[in-house]
Amino acid sequence: MPLLIACRNESNKSEKEIQPAGEPENYSATVVRIIDDGTKQETTISVEARSGELRREEWTEAGHARALILRPADGKSFLLDLESRTYIEVDAGSEITASAQSVGAKPARLSSVQNNEALSGPDSTALGIEHYFDDSQPPTRLETQTLPDKVVDGHQCVVIEVRATYEDGHTETTRRFIATDLFRLLLRVECESDQSNTKIITERRNVSLDVRSDLFEVPADFKRVDRVQN
Repeated sequence: MPLLIACRNESNKSEKEIQPAGEPENYSATVVRIIDDGTKQETTISVEARSGELRREEWTEAGHARALILRPADGKSFLLDLESRTYIEVDAGSEITASAQSVGAKPARLSSVQNNEALSGPDSTALGIEHYFDDSQPPTRLETQTLPDKVVDGHQCVVIEVRATYEDGHTETTRRFIATDLFRLLLRVECESDQSNTKIITERRNVSLDVRSDLFEVPADFKRVDRVQN
């Protein structure tokens, strides 16, 4: 009940009182990103899972099915080739290209996924989309407002819009849809710039709070190699 009350009253809060996004301790979801430039759409799909500190993401890259397992407590991370059933052990600072985060030729770093402080909440999906457009300069002005609540994939969401104005005069607008019944999980992010016709939408779909523990283990029949296939 408190979550529903918070959702209804969110629009009456000031910018400083707006709560950041969060995450369930255990969940899995399909992440769909759509980039629409007005003439064509590009869609990428990945699957993510969390169990406490453990993380997993699956995606397809150059025709290869990949999975990345992060085990911070062990100081280990593993990149798996699901088709050849091979894997490599990866240093925490290595660059890994994941479809859910690399649209626009921006590689994801393991450290970025692990360092939740880099985001406005403990959420890695927003990392790529909110920095898709040119982020070489900080905004000179930020305006935040709450919009009417929306239902996304069956979940009631608070909607927060942030409008960033930059020194050269251009603006970028980001709308974040935060599910109040999923520990404030960020379910949808929309991003657009007045310098471009491109609109990027990233959504978490089919969220489940039941996660298998074996998702965060390298299968026993996988062979360790020096590098995965390109």
